[in-house]
Amino acid sequence: MAHHPAWIERERMLIAGGITAFPAMVRATLERLRARIALDFFGIDFALLPDGRVLLFEANATMNFFPLSTHPLFAYAGAPAVAAARAALDRLIEEGVQRPRVGAAS
Repeated sequence: MAHHPAWIERERMLIAGGITAFPAMVRATLERLRARIALDFFGIDFALLPDGRVLLFEANATMNFFPLSTHPLFAYAGAPAVAAARAALDRLIEEGVQRPRVGAAS
């Protein structure tokens, strides 16, 4: 992708903007995927096809963010993206600790 600056800029914008940066058709697909997976936290690896459809490569509860590219052109997809995912996981854990567990003794 290093020879395609327009693709790099598009990816940078999508990562920075989160799900709201995607076209409505993509958001709808990702929301359907979220409903089907039915997990509080999971990762997906996907591409956007030229016609706007989502091509899913992987979706699972043990998504690994590594290896991250060390190429300076792709720094936007490294530490900032991982930090955002980590913050979301930390919030989820904190909310879970505060929520009473099903079947817990009173």
